[in-house]
Amino acid sequence: MKVKRRRFFEEFAFEILSLYRIPGSIESLILKQKLKTFFDFARINTLWEEFIAEAGHEKMAVLKTQSGEFQLLPLSKSPPCEVEGWLKKDFIKEDIALIYPWAIPEITPDLKAVILCGPFRNTYKSLNLISEVPAFNLPLSLCEKIEGEFGKIVYKPERKRVKCSNIFVEFGKGPYTTVIARIDALYGSFCASFSGFSMLMWLYLVDTLSKDYKGPRRLRFVLLDCQSDNLAGANFHVRNLPKHTIDCINLQGMSFGLPKIVYRDGAGFNSRSMIDAFESHSRDFGIEPELIALPNELPDHAPFKKQGVQTLWLNSALSISAAGYDLFDSIIWENFWTNAELLLSFLRRIHRF
Repeated sequence: MKVKRRRFFEEFAFEILSLYRIPGSIESLILKQKLKTFFDFARINTLWEEFIAEAGHEKMAVLKTQSGEFQLLPLSKSPPCEVEGWLKKDFIKEDIALIYPWAIPEITPDLKAVILCGPFRNTYKSLNLISEVPAFNLPLSLCEKIEGEFGKIVYKPERKRVKCSNIFVEFGKGPYTTVIARIDALYGSFCASFSGFSMLMWLYLVDTLSKDYKGPRRLRFVLLDCQSDNLAGANFHVRNLPKHTIDCINLQGMSFGLPKIVYRDGAGFNSRSMIDAFESHSRDFGIEPELIALPNELPDHAPFKKQGVQTLWLNSALSISAAGYDLFDSIIWENFWTNAELLLSFLRRIHRF
């Protein structure tokens, strides 16, 4: 049964994580409908909190060439543009640079734009992307198709008020432990990365614990929406936070890498007792988690911390930044399921720590 259910989630990942989950977008609405169908089929009763946020709605950029019209994924904070140029891997000034995973060229400010071809992996960490040069992502196969052609890129992002929906579900009785992940993607992050896999992990935990959890701690699982707009989802949810909420476990970045514990982030230090508890439990599980600091990252749990709730940020992200197209071949499912079982075991025993 477990093998069959895992196979379902692996197939479901391709279905939901390939959606461009920007708040207010059509694909965001499609995702929520798929989640509603998932919960109905699994017979899991959910509560939906609806609210309005002013979110940046970044449209996909359009690339027009002789071969046709293609959608480009704008990278985070890429400036608006309407530019024309030759699409080249051996580029010179005034060109639109095509950059492949095996090349690390120098990016200069006289380029019209940059297109990263294929998955956004470690290779691109060495690139010095310049803020004033528009940067985009395109599948590797399409880059090879348009190389050498003349192209035009049009990218005009906008901001608007959008309808957002947090989703939460509870199991058990007693004081609250809240487990959070986010629905929406960061701007410039496409499909199976960072927020995407933590959402999938959250769904698997909910699906499994809904069947048999009877612990003395009430588990509240919350999918936060519109987090990309200054943590709007979390700020809205904590307005009615249950009085006896003891702790909050943030799955932001929990995926298929080795587990990491963020002991300090942009909201300060996380709970020493929770860190010790997860470290001890992980070692019993045969895993040695890494302690890391992300002092420049404002975490999804920051509004919970302001309410006096103890926080634990678990992260297992690989060094893939705002993953691009073609990433699914990089998924290490064995690691993902090991992390899922570790979390399930920890949640079932959290009242003992």
